[in-house]
Amino acid sequence: MVKAGPKLKLSFKSTSFLPTVAIGALAVVYVSADAFSISALAVSLISLGLTLLFSLKNIKLPQTLRVLRLPLVSLACGLILGASAQLRIEAWKKLPFSGLPLAQVGSFKAVLVKDSVSAQDNLQVYSCHLLQVSQQSAGHTATASGSLTLWVIDGPTLFTGAIVDVKGRLKEDVKHGESRFVASIKRNQLSYGPYISELLKTRAIALTTLSAQLQRLGQPQAGLLEALFLGIKDHLAFNLQSSFKRTGSLHLLALSGLHVGILSALVFFLLKPLKHRFLKIGLVNLGLLFYLYLIGPEPALLRACLMFFLTSLALALDRELEPLNLLALTAVLVLILDPASSHSLSFKLSYLALTGILTLGTRLNQALTPYLPRFARGLLAASTSAQVFTSPLVLAEFGTIYPGGLVASLLLIPLTTIFLWSGLILFVLSLLPFTPLLDLAKSILAQEYQLLAGISEWLAQIPGLTLAWQPWYWPLALLILTLCALNLPLKKGYELQLQD
Repeated sequence: MVKAGPKLKLSFKSTSFLPTVAIGALAVVYVSADAFSISALAVSLISLGLTLLFSLKNIKLPQTLRVLRLPLVSLACGLILGASAQLRIEAWKKLPFSGLPLAQVGSFKAVLVKDSVSAQDNLQVYSCHLLQVSQQSAGHTATASGSLTLWVIDGPTLFTGAIVDVKGRLKEDVKHGESRFVASIKRNQLSYGPYISELLKTRAIALTTLSAQLQRLGQPQAGLLEALFLGIKDHLAFNLQSSFKRTGSLHLLALSGLHVGILSALVFFLLKPLKHRFLKIGLVNLGLLFYLYLIGPEPALLRACLMFFLTSLALALDRELEPLNLLALTAVLVLILDPASSHSLSFKLSYLALTGILTLGTRLNQALTPYLPRFARGLLAASTSAQVFTSPLVLAEFGTIYPGGLVASLLLIPLTTIFLWSGLILFVLSLLPFTPLLDLAKSILAQEYQLLAGISEWLAQIPGLTLAWQPWYWPLALLILTLCALNLPLKKGYELQLQD
């Protein structure tokens, strides 16, 4: 008698619902085609119809078909969410409207939709929405609309909501199928006035004040602390940015979960005298909400704050949340609140890195348990899994990855954490009207900065790997990442079992 071989059984439980919704939604968004969005809606309707059919008790169907009800519902929800998000993105990217022929435009008015960004060669880059255009000679004005990228030589630092008046020409640029306006001017061609709301004006004043106070700590250390705390890189030394980039550690300078964890821990420490647990959690959440308002909803920071808020809510309700479910839920919320951000590189890298840490990182951490202490193996497992999951996208976008980042993480993450912790404490002390404290803060931060900059420059000597990415690499990369994600001690809801 021939004995039957093992059978592979994939169990899909209710805890797999949110990850499936998120994957289905993002798949639709990243295909980025109207026809595909309509097709996704059609497939979702078919899936819901089949679910309804499989649920009817008077129809005899095999059990294998009945268990497909939950996967079909989650897939349908994901496709509907993705299709609606993509249609909203396409509607937002409608063709720009200038109101006048571009050849006749001599000045225009716009509002910043993001904080300005410093670039090389003393350039400030403003991402704006066009409001109004004026004729060069006759002075006629007309309403305008559309995305505008403005480059200003020696331009000032401006924040979201600032209204700018520009004397200059407009051009229309088509990039990746998206049409937008562009303009390049000098500082004397730009003037800026009120903000579109008092809330955004208050935010700009708070950021400007904090930035000015941080500069009292001296350069270049104040520039690094400003980047780590406020996300403003205008005063960050170019050499440090370059060395962090060449070690694959540039993500440490972007506000994300690391910074949210440090800030929340600091607030918890300051609130330690409070005995009421829920009051303490509530105050920490309010502090993070204010921080999110102050910095702006950058994708990585928004994801980290949402995960913290949802975890706090689960603790308050005495509920347990699976990490992957939590990550998927934040992705769903971001797609609902701001679907356009899903196309940003920051969003993609943030979610890929954390998916790697929660899946492959778990397996690596357990495998390294006999060989490394807890802190070292946690850092190594997290950095390795994050780099594995983000490498395809980094190669596709930049053509180079830096394997030295695995070693760099073991040194730069602790040093960056210490610098931010001590920097925040010393910054508070430096505000006291006692000059020796300010001098002491300058000295300590300068020494920490020199150590951090020296190690990052030394690690930057490790060469990167260059690859000309081809579109057909994507299916292979996705297959490898899927296998890496599944090949772990799977928790409930992601069980892969062999049955005899």
